[in-house]
Amino acid sequence: MVNAGALVTTDLVSGKDPDEKLERILHRLRSYAGNDSLAVDWDIFDHEMRTADRNRGTAYLMRSEACCPGMWRRSWPSISSSVRSRSLSRIWR
Repeated sequence: MVNAGALVTTDLVSGKDPDEKLERILHRLRSYAGNDSLAVDWDIFDHEMRTADRNRGTAYLMRSEACCPGMWRRSWPSISSSVRSRSLSRIWR
């Protein structure tokens, strides 16, 4: 499965560097979920970095068309956040 929308949307988040962007995304997810402990699951992140060839390929293709340069390295931590079902149900209300 490829998630070009997550790649592009993450690149649109304002911030001076990838860490600030990630914190802004996590802050918003925590707010939506009503869960201040929501965080990146770094084990999932490591797995994604090893196995997400299709997302990486899509990011490279998009970059070749001058869309969102460097986005894939910034987006993976945010899509590797650990959200339990209860928190997820609050986000989508």
